[in-house]
Amino acid sequence: MAIQKNPASSYEKVMKDASKGSGSGVFKLSKTYPAFIILIVTVALSFFVRNFVQNTIKDNNKSAYDKAVTSVMTRFNQSYETKLQILSSMSNLFQRTYVGRDVFELNASVPVSTYSSIICINYLYPIQHSKLEDFLYGAKTQGYYDIKVTPEGVRDDYFVVQYLYPFEKNMQRSGFDFGADPITRKYINLAKDNKIVVASEFFNIRKDTLGFCIYSPLYKKDAVLSSVGDRQSNFTSLLVMDINSNEYFKQALGEGIATDSTIQFLLVDTDESGKENIIYKSKNCDANFNLKHDNSNSQIKPLISEDVIYQLANRKIKIHFATVPNFGGEWQSQYPNIALAGALITSFMLFGFILSVITSRGRALDLAEKITRDQRRIVDSSQDIIAMLDFDGLWKTMNPASFKLFNLSPDELIGNSIDTLFNDEEGKNYFYSLKNNEQNEFTERIDLQMKSNDGTVKWINWSFTVAKQDKLIYSIGRDVTLEKLAEEQAKLRNKQVMLAEQFAREASESKTYFMVKLGHQLRNSLTGIVGYLQLVSGKMYETEEELDSFIGLAEESTDELFTFVSDLVDRSLQSDAQNTVDISTIHFDQVIEEANSKKDKYITSGVKVTVEINNEGDKPARLVADKHVLSEAIVKVYDALSSGMKECHFAITVQENPYEGATEIQILSSANPLVEELIKIYKDNKNHIIEALQHDKRDIMLDLAIVESNVRRMNGSMNVDSIGEDGNIVMLTMPLNKPQEFHS
Repeated sequence: MAIQKNPASSYEKVMKDASKGSGSGVFKLSKTYPAFIILIVTVALSFFVRNFVQNTIKDNNKSAYDKAVTSVMTRFNQSYETKLQILSSMSNLFQRTYVGRDVFELNASVPVSTYSSIICINYLYPIQHSKLEDFLYGAKTQGYYDIKVTPEGVRDDYFVVQYLYPFEKNMQRSGFDFGADPITRKYINLAKDNKIVVASEFFNIRKDTLGFCIYSPLYKKDAVLSSVGDRQSNFTSLLVMDINSNEYFKQALGEGIATDSTIQFLLVDTDESGKENIIYKSKNCDANFNLKHDNSNSQIKPLISEDVIYQLANRKIKIHFATVPNFGGEWQSQYPNIALAGALITSFMLFGFILSVITSRGRALDLAEKITRDQRRIVDSSQDIIAMLDFDGLWKTMNPASFKLFNLSPDELIGNSIDTLFNDEEGKNYFYSLKNNEQNEFTERIDLQMKSNDGTVKWINWSFTVAKQDKLIYSIGRDVTLEKLAEEQAKLRNKQVMLAEQFAREASESKTYFMVKLGHQLRNSLTGIVGYLQLVSGKMYETEEELDSFIGLAEESTDELFTFVSDLVDRSLQSDAQNTVDISTIHFDQVIEEANSKKDKYITSGVKVTVEINNEGDKPARLVADKHVLSEAIVKVYDALSSGMKECHFAITVQENPYEGATEIQILSSANPLVEELIKIYKDNKNHIIEALQHDKRDIMLDLAIVESNVRRMNGSMNVDSIGEDGNIVMLTMPLNKPQEFHS
């Protein structure tokens, strides 16, 4: 199937035939009625849009409000459940064993110190007046030496505080009779007779401290408690927790969350007389937010408000929630009207557009014909590929540029697969991965190597626009071979310069090391000669003036040579001080730890690297090197051997060889065919590696050359090899003994 020179000829014929019937009378209702119908429908839809926006805003506000209220109530309920768990835990303690003062205080200290809202935990013991003295005596034996029953007075029975914690802050409660107050006795009887936890009304539990008490009854172990009589006869004692209400609610709310700023609330307790009292307000409560709950004094009414019941034991606390002023924003109320105005404007614009289209049909047909003709000319004359493919890679259309780029006519490509044009599997895999993208429509740009029909390889810059709805891939391809070749040459030159600079640095440091060593040996030898000559010249001869003269001259020449060698050593040492490596005895554990910490950041291929260390010895292996240079070299080995892989495993074996005076490091990686190929090229071209970089891929040979150079700078050696399916291996041999220091 070939691309037609005039693929739109049939379409143009239809357009021309249709345009013949157009003429005057374009504003007749018989021709323009669709525009008026659309106007009526869109105006009706405009009001629907307004109502929809209004309801959506209302629902969103209600949802945000409910979320904030639920969050607050959840934290309040969790706080109450925590207090119940504390009382339940201490109740179980009394059921299991005898509890003395020390045991009570030990178990009470943890919750009291944890929760600042707990003022005191009391243990109430019911006694008859006849046994009051025995009770007081028993309390004093447990350390309450100043205990006395308060308030004073003779009563038939008492509910006296026997134990309490913390004692120092609440010593006035020691011996306090909770049964002396009719209201308190009412709570005690309610808890005792019904076997329930009871919360008191909110009152000044301490001076200037608003709070409440939670009462939890205790009964005899394993007693039958099915009836009121059973519960009264088996009742043994009572736990009472005094709670600071302000701290209780603050602690329950915690530091607050974002939704707390959208609502305000206050908690109301009804006392025994039926009076409502505010017991807590949120931090952001409006000054006019009061018990009437209507913000009658405020100019801004809350958008949403409601009363929620907080069940605190048997007590129902009313919480009035309301949105904060300007909830949702100042403009939110205007959004429905703005949406209506926008929809109406759109309706009239659409009406005008459709009316214009209907009345301008003839002009539109002429314009369409011209655009179609111009577009066809652009496609036919373009030097770039402009074509379409389906998701299976088959060409659906093609412009004449294919002959210039691929030496194939459009007829030869249409219906055939793009696979035959790819130069490598990488390009093919990339193309077929496009349809796996989750987006419905997107554009990708990439440079790929393609094969022409005459065998030449060209770089094509592709722009693929994937339209999943059409199941088509729209393609534009431009020949960028010359640009790519220039870019590759520039990269190659940069790599060669980088490697040459590395070799120059290595050569400079090697020369410095050699000069230091040579100067050291010469100076040692000359020192010995000078010493011996001085001994000879110091001997006493009878009249050997000539011998003395020769010896003096030799000594003078030797001194001059010694001075020259000393200057040579000093200058060599001064040059050596400028070296970039700091060689010292280190442990391999330090090196590999630093290398592994850098690998995720510096491995350019993005591969997932795992490392396994095998130290063949009882102690960490030692070696003489620069820790930072060696760790960077190992990271480069990771990068080079894992290049092109998704994940790679490295097994590192390190062993000291004291007989050879060296430490051997073996780095074995997973099999990688690309690395195996380049290792062979690297080994074959070691003597002219700079020129061989033109065959490098993914900078693998460059990395290996830099690693080997850095290892030689530290007086070590490196070997690299491939062992087929078992992987690729790099062997580093580093000195084990520290080289002799040279001093001036």
